[in-house]
Amino acid sequence: MGDTLSTLPLVSVIIPVYNVDPYIEEALDSVINQTYSNIEILIIDDGSTDESGEICDRYALTDSRIVVFHQGNKGLSAARNVGLDHATGEVIAFLDSDDAFHIDAIEAMLDEMKKHHADIVICDFSWHDTIARMTPVYTGHSSIVINREEAFRRIADRRIDTTPWNRIYKRNIWNDIHFPEGRICEGTYTVFDIFSRAERIVITNKKPIMHRRRPGSICNTFSLKNIEDLDYAMCHYLQFVKKYTPCIFSDKQLNSIRTRRVHGLITSYLRYIRFNPKDIEGKTSLKRMLDHSVGEAGLKNCNITDRMAFVISALFPGVAAFFYAGLRRTKELFSKISNEGFNG
Repeated sequence: MGDTLSTLPLVSVIIPVYNVDPYIEEALDSVINQTYSNIEILIIDDGSTDESGEICDRYALTDSRIVVFHQGNKGLSAARNVGLDHATGEVIAFLDSDDAFHIDAIEAMLDEMKKHHADIVICDFSWHDTIARMTPVYTGHSSIVINREEAFRRIADRRIDTTPWNRIYKRNIWNDIHFPEGRICEGTYTVFDIFSRAERIVITNKKPIMHRRRPGSICNTFSLKNIEDLDYAMCHYLQFVKKYTPCIFSDKQLNSIRTRRVHGLITSYLRYIRFNPKDIEGKTSLKRMLDHSVGEAGLKNCNITDRMAFVISALFPGVAAFFYAGLRRTKELFSKISNEGFNG
């Protein structure tokens, strides 16, 4: 975007918080102890009912860089939008409140941005189930610089993920862009809009972020609303790809995304009717979405498993749900054996 950063740019770290009192202190400690200190920490307490809000307020009393906003529960997107509206830094970073930075995370990402005059820096991350350690970012790394068109293609091929939190951005990337409020899968919805503003993107295999897996997180919560939100985001994503096919995206990429949508809806539909057999309205809504996605993608373009599941579900939905669940468990088992071997 042609803008150069100041010598020590202010970095705005946006942290949405909701009922994470077992993890929030670790997250905040990882930010306030960064080797790079010119940061503002914008915490949005999204109507927490546990001790999370009080913990954040206590931290704000001990560090003047912390500003806490309290609001009723409006969801992750709305909380991040509050942070964006109040951010004054030249650089934006997001941190989920159950994740943590390595001690030199911001410095490492900022170095990449300055070195390559980049608008966005995308990093790798490590998965954690337990308490993270405050260790430095691994120094043996490689980085590449790409333009927005190549970034678009990599996103479509799933070589760049849609999460907003494993990267930093120049502030003007976010001008007039907000996450869709009241919906999850906000990264999928906004990813192309964000990258369309960038001229130079750095991809590095540095792992400055420790991302926590936990069963109760939003992305691991299964509901009709979540399925509808995912498809809403996927449709927005698909419209962008269709608009720029074939000038940026290939027909193969477009078809792959269409069949990916079918696969996701078949999986969601069959799982939903298996665990919610009495919700006729929900099943009907999901079936309508599934039929539309199949009509757009073409059933013949889908893989054999999805084709079989779709046809059987039209006649015997309960049987299809049972069959598909068993098949998925078998595939997951073989995948695990293939990746890990027989370890007893």
